[in-house]
Amino acid sequence: FVERVPLVAPDGEPLRLEFESFLDAVRGKTQVIVTGEDGREALAVALTIVTEIERTLPSLAAGTQVAAGA
Repeated sequence: FVERVPLVAPDGEPLRLEFESFLDAVRGKTQVIVTGEDGREALAVALTIVTEIERTLPSLAAGTQVAAGA
């Protein structure tokens, strides 16, 4: 079962809003939304995905299967 959670996006250009939020945090006006630790964890997940894709693509192209985590 997957619970649907409605999301509300703020008005405005997303990159500009992100940049303004960052500047406000640097100036001490607000807290950061995403911490450095959050970024490090997201990068680790992304690198793991890339590694697995690179590992399994040659096998998939050859029509063979690779065991997960092998």
